[in-house]
Amino acid sequence: MELPILSHEVIAEIMRRKKVDSNRNHIVVEKLVRTCSTVVHRLVMRLRKSIYVLQQAAKQWHKRLAGVLSEVVSTLSAADQFLFIADYLLQGRRYVLVYVGDIIIATNTKRDAAKVEATLREYFDIGAMNDAHLFLGMLVTPEREVKQSWLTQRAYIEKIAKRFNLMQSYSCIPISNDVRLEKASSEFTTFCGKTYWELVGSLMCVACCTRPDFMFATGYLARCLTCCSDEHWQEARRVLKYLVSFMDVGLCYGLRNELVVGYTDADWVGDKLTRKSTGRLVFMLAGA
Repeated sequence: MELPILSHEVIAEIMRRKKVDSNRNHIVVEKLVRTCSTVVHRLVMRLRKSIYVLQQAAKQWHKRLAGVLSEVVSTLSAADQFLFIADYLLQGRRYVLVYVGDIIIATNTKRDAAKVEATLREYFDIGAMNDAHLFLGMLVTPEREVKQSWLTQRAYIEKIAKRFNLMQSYSCIPISNDVRLEKASSEFTTFCGKTYWELVGSLMCVACCTRPDFMFATGYLARCLTCCSDEHWQEARRVLKYLVSFMDVGLCYGLRNELVVGYTDADWVGDKLTRKSTGRLVFMLAGA
């Protein structure tokens, strides 16, 4: 395989955008660029370290992290490839959740958490680890006296409300029982399109994370993303008004019930157009 033309310039640009610490890695930026500039054609370079901006960086990061965490946690979750679990009979449970460069450690004691942190510091240059406060836009509020924690998204809701000019508090319900939205004709209205998509997408982000109470309303609005009307827009604003009225409501996890509890229901042919039923499932874990 022949070396691509100007490959040394490409690598130099990558290195300029994302510096590599030459003290802790096998790659030295200057040596790499100098080697590429004098390389003989028809030779292929082997990159011994995955650079952050490359396509395989995420895979290499997960592989490296999983190898390190195997010393303190034993199992990789089948549901989430970045959730590491350990359940020891004497030491208790350990959970390590990773999202890119953010890590949350959950253990029974602070001693176990310190052991996981020490293992990570041995291999990675990480910052100070404190009590979880803000993770992926969710505010974590622990109440250790009653052994429970709250997850809310007030800051994100305020951002949405300010963006769509609905900062005033309102008293309403997400959606009325008698509302039946139908697909609009091909003649789109003013608010149909990007603005409506952005509002429904923002509402869906909150509903999936901390507010399942208006998940049905948001999912109902998402059925007509490509054929919406002014009626759909007004109903979407109504859901946002409800959200603004209860910005501090969220999920509360505690020790009331560790078992998974599920509920199901259907409206029995509630759609007048398709004559289909709408069913929903709700599962609760640790009270939330």
